[in-house]
Amino acid sequence: MLEEKIKIVDENDEAVGGSTLFEALQKGSYYDVVDIIIEDEAGDILLQKRSSEKSSYPNCWTGTARGHVHQGETYERAAAREIRDELDLDMPLEYVGKVLVQAKTEDKTINQFNTVFRGVISRATKLTLNLPDSEARWFTREELNEKVMSAPEEFAPAFVEIVEEFYMLEQ
Repeated sequence: MLEEKIKIVDENDEAVGGSTLFEALQKGSYYDVVDIIIEDEAGDILLQKRSSEKSSYPNCWTGTARGHVHQGETYERAAAREIRDELDLDMPLEYVGKVLVQAKTEDKTINQFNTVFRGVISRATKLTLNLPDSEARWFTREELNEKVMSAPEEFAPAFVEIVEEFYMLEQ
């Protein structure tokens, strides 16, 4: 199977081409990711726990769905694709904002623009998790904030930045 090319952007988030994720991480290229946060009527947030099989941040909590923007794809189309692929949901999504996440490890450099979208569903909606070895659960905002502050290692680092930027309650 041919690896999908992701959208490569410059430091201003303007499209400049495409490459594989592996190449982007090796070169330190900037690239785009979408994060979808689903809330219920009360404002509780549905999170997904990453599979133990994931190479990065296994068993960590993250947004409801997330994925890379493919070359030539819009944020909106990528968000709709990811929520459909991961949870079989087809729903309107609202733009929340964008955060640049940067990190360096021994073998890769992460420069990702995370564009966040929000959707609302009934808590009673039947969910289908299409990712193997993953789980989903609802968090109140208070519980999420407390958990991110006390145990950030239980969350994917990009998601911690998203919570701090868009979902942190006033102290």
